[in-house]
Amino acid sequence: SIDLNPAAWCAVELALLDLFARREAVSVEELLGLEPLTGEFSYTAVLGDSPPEVFEAMLARYVATGFEQYKIKLGGRSAHDRAKVAALRAAGIAPGQVRADANNLFRSARDAVRYLDHLDFPFSGLEEPVEARDLEGLCAVARACDCAIVLDESLTRAEEVEALPAGIPWIANVRVSKMGGLLRSIATADAAARCGYGVIVGAHVGETSLLSRAALTVAHRCRDSLLG
Repeated sequence: SIDLNPAAWCAVELALLDLFARREAVSVEELLGLEPLTGEFSYTAVLGDSPPEVFEAMLARYVATGFEQYKIKLGGRSAHDRAKVAALRAAGIAPGQVRADANNLFRSARDAVRYLDHLDFPFSGLEEPVEARDLEGLCAVARACDCAIVLDESLTRAEEVEALPAGIPWIANVRVSKMGGLLRSIATADAAARCGYGVIVGAHVGETSLLSRAALTVAHRCRDSLLG
């Protein structure tokens, strides 16, 4: 039931954890036996599939604010996406600072590799370039493009981490509501750490501060594996 309704269960679970912690007059971290939050967290600047002038304006604001990591959305229109990478280059942002999210855009690994070669921008990571759960295709893209693969739609449970093909620099995108709550998110982040994979604690567009606060619990838990 949780697998079919992860966001709904997440809302229930967070409400219950909050209730139990308030009854004990402790933080949720203390309730769960986790270390208290300390230090700072570095966020990634996300640039959507916007017209060039909007993309460049947002990029300028992010650069001025001091962001060091970026994620761009690929839309599948070559001229449009090439303009994005040109803007990144013009802003002095190295490919190693940028991840690209293709949102399952390409039908095959061959199509994805051909398109990415045309962009000529070696991203540090590619998120879901082919159909969700096409692990063979994801492995092929990783090898051809020599980059990490970020798993979002293709990773929804901790058990799936252990089943990933070896030899690929996987990155788990752990979003609390997508995973079905805080406990399952922690379990997935822990599994990724055990396997030596990186972790990104993601966010939904427009999510509430409650989810953002829960995400910090996960981010602090997996600091040694945390990439963003």
